[in-house]
Amino acid sequence: MGRTQPGKRFGSGDRLAGTRLVASRPTPWADGEAPERAVTAVVCTHNGERFLADQLQSILDQTTPVAEIIISDDASRDRTIQIAQSILDDSGFPYRIYSRPQPLRVAANFHFAITRVRTEFAALADQDDRWHLGKIERLLQVFKENPRLELVHSDARVIDDLGQPLGGTIFGTLEISEREWQDYASPEPLTELIRRNIVTGATVMLRPALARRAGLAPAPWIHDEWLAIAAAIAGKIAVVREPLIDYRLHSGNLIGRGRLSLRQKVERATAKGYRAQLNRVARAEALLDRTGPLGATTDQRALIGRKVSHERARLTLPEQRFRRWPTVLRWGLKRRYRTYSRGAIDIIRDLFQSQADRLDTGSLKTIPDRPDAKHRDPLA
Repeated sequence: MGRTQPGKRFGSGDRLAGTRLVASRPTPWADGEAPERAVTAVVCTHNGERFLADQLQSILDQTTPVAEIIISDDASRDRTIQIAQSILDDSGFPYRIYSRPQPLRVAANFHFAITRVRTEFAALADQDDRWHLGKIERLLQVFKENPRLELVHSDARVIDDLGQPLGGTIFGTLEISEREWQDYASPEPLTELIRRNIVTGATVMLRPALARRAGLAPAPWIHDEWLAIAAAIAGKIAVVREPLIDYRLHSGNLIGRGRLSLRQKVERATAKGYRAQLNRVARAEALLDRTGPLGATTDQRALIGRKVSHERARLTLPEQRFRRWPTVLRWGLKRRYRTYSRGAIDIIRDLFQSQADRLDTGSLKTIPDRPDAKHRDPLA
């Protein structure tokens, strides 16, 4: 059995209070002496008993083995911890399992786990996905080819509850244009990520120092979006445009469900959208507030400031759709939608979305983080 340390706790009087190391097997190397290019698999869990064994086995089967596995469990009420400990005890791999009685939620849970990593790299994993056998090997190769990188991510094949491919990928769902790929591959990838996120955390490998520099993602950001934007500001992000994991789709997922039909797009474009716009404002303002610690240049800070102004201006559009047209078309001609948001998609949103959910802008409300990160809208 693994070595347990039931008395080791973290935090005092804060959200980490109660977090403890419940089981572990030590690494063969001391702190600060990890092998070069070693990778830690970081798995965050919450009531994940159904698919966790499949995910852990795919990590254990990698062609380039991971050096350690860290599991940070967010107050599971099922057999998640027991399943993880049983598999890892039998594996012979070094591991640590952390648990807590109250959930941190996904962003804080991943931040906690990543900042516990003692190797050069960390590979993030959701509890219900499945890594392809060469994932670690392929991502390490990218870092080897460009040692200055801080974060590399990939595409993901979408599978169903039974593990069967559904015929699509995450990048396919996001309908990323070649122009967007060109912007993303430029020396200033921030110009793409400021418009929308295209990074899925379960595909990410990063240097843990990135998470320490970026800090905990401010609400309403999620951990993967925040880490990606931090790496993009530094110009140290890259992508592998091939699937390196299987992304398991559940009924509650919004992302990964395949390309939307024209009817679905029309329904999205005309649905209630004022609260979602409040969320975009909150995200842009939170990013602007953290440009200093993130090391943004003067030009980058100015770009983010203009993004804030653009998103705030969208809140002022009239409730009556016909009255929005002159303003929206003027902004379109000035290329504001192309520069700061999703181009034609957001033009259509602003022209046709309902504001029936309009709120008092003095009490900004954001969409809450949840234990399971797979809930984001692919059109957001």
